[in-house]
Amino acid sequence: MRIQELILDGFKSYPTRTQISLFDPSFNAITGLNGSGKSNILDAICFCLGLNTSSVSLLRAQSALDLIYKRGNAGVTRASVTIVFDNTDKRPGKCPVGMEAENQITVMRMVNVSGSGKYLVNGHVATVTQVQNMFMSVGLNVNNPNFLIMQGKITKLLSLSPVQILSLIAEAAGTNMFDERKKKAEQSMEKKQRNLRNCKDQLDEISSKLDKLRAEKRDCIEYQKLDAEVQTLQMLEASMEWMEKHSSLEKGKEDEKKRKKELVKGKEQLARFEKELEAMNLEVERLSKARSKELSKGGKVAKLEEELQGHGLAVAKLTTEMELKEGTVKDEEKRIEDLKKEANDLRLQRDLKKKADAGLSDEFASIKAAHDNTESELRSLEELYQTLQTGISTTANSNTNNAGGYLGKIQTAQSTISSLQTETDQAQIRIGHLEKELKEKEPGAQNSRKEGEALRVKVEQGRKEVEALQKNLEKTGWSTDKEQNLTSRLQAARERVRETRDQRDVVRSRLAALDFQYSDPVPNFDRSKVKGLVANLINIDPKNFKYSTALEICAGGRLYNVVVENEQVGSQLLNNGKLQKRVTLIPLNKISAFVASAEKLSAAKSLDRQTDLALSLVGYEHDVAAAMKFVFGNTLICANPDSAKAATFHKDVRMKSVTLEGDVYDPSGTLSGGSRSKTESILVRVQELRKAEDATKDAISQLATIEQECQSQKGVMEHFKEGSRKLELKLHELSLLEDQLKNSNTTILANRVDEVKKEISTLKSSIIECKKKQKASEAEIAQLEKEMGEFANNKESKLKKMKEDIAKRKTDLMKNGQTLKTKQKELRAAELESENMDSDIQTAETKVQEALSGLEQLKKEPEKVKRTLSKAQAEHDKCEMKLREETKMLSSFQTELDELDKAMTKKKADISDCQLKVKQLDNAIDRFNKEKDLLVDHIKSLEKQYPWISEKKGFFGQTGTPFDPRGRTLEQVGSDKETMRQKTLKLKRKLNVKDTDEDYMAKIVQNLEHQEKQEKKVQKMYEQVLRDKENIQNTVTKLLDHKREALTTTWEKVNVDFGAIFGDLLPGNTCKLEPMQGKDITEGLEVKVRLGQVWKASLTELSGGQRSLIALSLIMAMLQFKPAPMYILDEIDAALDLSHTQHIGHLFRTRFKGSQFIVVSLKEGLFNNANVLFRARFVNGTSVVERTVQRTASAVYDDERTTDVPAVPTGPRRSRVGGRAGGLLSVNA
Repeated sequence: MRIQELILDGFKSYPTRTQISLFDPSFNAITGLNGSGKSNILDAICFCLGLNTSSVSLLRAQSALDLIYKRGNAGVTRASVTIVFDNTDKRPGKCPVGMEAENQITVMRMVNVSGSGKYLVNGHVATVTQVQNMFMSVGLNVNNPNFLIMQGKITKLLSLSPVQILSLIAEAAGTNMFDERKKKAEQSMEKKQRNLRNCKDQLDEISSKLDKLRAEKRDCIEYQKLDAEVQTLQMLEASMEWMEKHSSLEKGKEDEKKRKKELVKGKEQLARFEKELEAMNLEVERLSKARSKELSKGGKVAKLEEELQGHGLAVAKLTTEMELKEGTVKDEEKRIEDLKKEANDLRLQRDLKKKADAGLSDEFASIKAAHDNTESELRSLEELYQTLQTGISTTANSNTNNAGGYLGKIQTAQSTISSLQTETDQAQIRIGHLEKELKEKEPGAQNSRKEGEALRVKVEQGRKEVEALQKNLEKTGWSTDKEQNLTSRLQAARERVRETRDQRDVVRSRLAALDFQYSDPVPNFDRSKVKGLVANLINIDPKNFKYSTALEICAGGRLYNVVVENEQVGSQLLNNGKLQKRVTLIPLNKISAFVASAEKLSAAKSLDRQTDLALSLVGYEHDVAAAMKFVFGNTLICANPDSAKAATFHKDVRMKSVTLEGDVYDPSGTLSGGSRSKTESILVRVQELRKAEDATKDAISQLATIEQECQSQKGVMEHFKEGSRKLELKLHELSLLEDQLKNSNTTILANRVDEVKKEISTLKSSIIECKKKQKASEAEIAQLEKEMGEFANNKESKLKKMKEDIAKRKTDLMKNGQTLKTKQKELRAAELESENMDSDIQTAETKVQEALSGLEQLKKEPEKVKRTLSKAQAEHDKCEMKLREETKMLSSFQTELDELDKAMTKKKADISDCQLKVKQLDNAIDRFNKEKDLLVDHIKSLEKQYPWISEKKGFFGQTGTPFDPRGRTLEQVGSDKETMRQKTLKLKRKLNVKDTDEDYMAKIVQNLEHQEKQEKKVQKMYEQVLRDKENIQNTVTKLLDHKREALTTTWEKVNVDFGAIFGDLLPGNTCKLEPMQGKDITEGLEVKVRLGQVWKASLTELSGGQRSLIALSLIMAMLQFKPAPMYILDEIDAALDLSHTQHIGHLFRTRFKGSQFIVVSLKEGLFNNANVLFRARFVNGTSVVERTVQRTASAVYDDERTTDVPAVPTGPRRSRVGGRAGGLLSVNA
């Protein structure tokens, strides 16, 4: 890679975009007066190549802000540098990995005033690591820049000691890693010794843990035995409860049989009484006939008597029937009262329980939070106290800030440094192996690429065919993602329909009372004529939900009336609609709707602004307006009782009013109210149902839309699938070719070379990162040591105070722990009891509702019989009066008839008593059937809760089985179970069991086995450490041998180039590097110089220029040892005269062919040899750069004294960087 163009924008002295183009691929020079910005060009190149902003001192800046023009105070808020590289050389090592297809590479780096920045490579954002790896792949590592020689480096090199000179050779040879590995090996030996001590400590600790775990195992076995006993008692308790309920059920069945027998006898007796009554009636008939014979006008009397007899029988039957029905109603009312009392008692118990337990949950949470906080603070305080008192941490792996005290933190930091050093050594060893492998395999890889060319052609052809198929698929406008998206949308829509239907059904199930079902009364019946229940036709705004209770009370039973279009529809429904329950219909064409007048409403509003007409609080469709006016049109909704009372009895209002709590005030003077149901309002539930139904309709609509879309895209999807199948076949064929190419020896070798290069680059970056982390850890150790020294000044008083605080906290913690356990037990018991009470209340309320529903039907029947009886009694009395007037003369017959009548009345009373007894038996049988259902449900509940009952019930109560109570009652068994359970809980708390018993036992066994394995592992580790110690000693010896060999090879090569370069710079003279007299090469190297035929004893005998030439020769010899594609030199000729600078320029052109030089110099002897010269000038506070090709030095310095308008050059044409007419290609704005 070679630099072609450099663009600076806002960087240092270049405030606006400055474009420096047409760099020579070989030798470029930059010159200019001091302060003109020539060195800033080199700083910009190093900045763009990846020099870290944390190392800005190498860029002659104190911070990243100094890189921005005037530190961002002149309106320039960021600095950017862009370099365009020539990448036409595709040879390995000359072209960055992965950039072989690019002929130019543009790298841009920018930084803003906040210190943040970014990289762009060919217009794409890249990380610093990616950019540095790209440059390192071609030998440009700006953070270890052997290709970069800045100002002052020559001077520093002259003052190096022999050991420091040797370190330069070692760095070039890469032997520093041997020293580091040796040091690491010695540290490893020390670490192994520490490991030996740690192993002994671990063995002692493991032995203690094993004893504790074995004791826990014994306690756990005892716990399992007790738990098994509790389970046995629980089974016995359940079996006894099942037997008790089953016995009650069997006894009830026996009683039912007896009642049925009595019922049969009662019916037989009733039949006998009725026959006797019938005989009496025949006797009365006989007497009546006899009396008729005695009467001359007997026909009329007989007729009256016959009518009276018929009326009497009717009255008697109706009276008996009414008494029986009233008795039934009373019995049912009594049973309902008992059920209500039972439900109220349960609610009262639940309310009392909730009040008692109201603050229990909050109290438990508060106590637990305080306990956990106290325990955490105590643990942290004890650890810090122990650490500061003894210097030893009481916890092995504490995560608290005080873990291990200061010494623990220092030890952690030292351990981090040691591990980082190990990682660095391993990386350096790996780099050595990889470089050796790369040297062996790289030539063969280049030859192998040519041999596999034919197979690559096939692969390329296959890729083109795949690309053509992919383009055809793209033309269809369809893709797998679209198909998956459409499928997922279809599935989601179906799932949403299912979910909304389920939600609708759940809400609907809670509104069973509003479920109105009917069949079409006639074929093709228009169901739109049946509007539905009033409750379902109402819309209530959510902000009016507070009025829902009042609106329900206002509507009353009309809330469940069915609205129909006309009376014909209503008649059809009642006759042929197969209605499942009785309903009241509201025909819209017949209903008389009434709405309160505006005057009344105005008068009510004047009393309280919050008073509203009920009709105004509900929404409804226009076609059912008449029904809504009928239900809500003449009732007021008031905010409170005072407003309701005032409105109801005001002379200008006189309307029924309902409060928000449901109290009703009637103008007639009645007041109704009291306790209301705590459940959610029916009208609110209806709104939820409407919302759920709307959501279901929306979901169905969306599903239909998506299904229509699927159908419309079916043809495109089929075409896409066919194309995809062809593409898959072609891809498979291509993969086979690629596998053949990939698995060929030529490809494997080339890939391996690339992998080796990439791994070398990664390892070098890892080494740099490890060194940074080492420095950070060393700084942390220094800070901790400083803090530890400061603590020593006030140690005793601080420790005493901490000790007192610890003792107090321990006491508080023990008290809180006991309180916490007690509260937790109370809370759980309260929750279970509350759940059971809620279930009992719900069951009781269900029974009450069922009984009330039946009672309503029973109450209607006596009323109906009573009306019929009144009519029959009136007819009877009327007929009897007529008969008495006609039969005054027939007193004798009448006396006998009266006696028979008395007898018949008594018989009728007997019949009534018998009928009542039969009815009572029927009621008793019905009650037992209901009780039987409860017993059966209870038994089924037990069998469901304990599935084993169905299998084991044959053994219940038998001696020698687990179900033998052994003379104990159910209460005694429950008490024994609770006692055993308390023992189990006590042992459970001791063991601190949190999982299931089996899991906890398994954990104990697992921990025990783990500790035993750990003991064996530590013992084995102890033996391994001894063997490792011996291996490390052998490794140290081998490292010393490798280091000497590498140093010798590098020294010999650099020494030859050192003498040759110095001879070129100062002809007839030479120099060399040799070990100090009487010492080995590993102890240092010193410079020896021969001027003419005389070897100088010391460098102090040389002039400053000669010493500079020596230093420069040594640097160039080491540069030549590891050539780079680019060299950047900043005023390296400062101490040389003109003739020597000419030699240096010639040396660049001859000895470093293939490398690009960018040199900053003020000596014309050096830049006269450059192919391209760039001149920097400082104009109006900014730097300007001009480019000159093959020009003289005199012209350069003549122009420095001219104005900004260039003079006519004496030599070749010059131009400013960029492009403009008249030779001025670009000028800074």
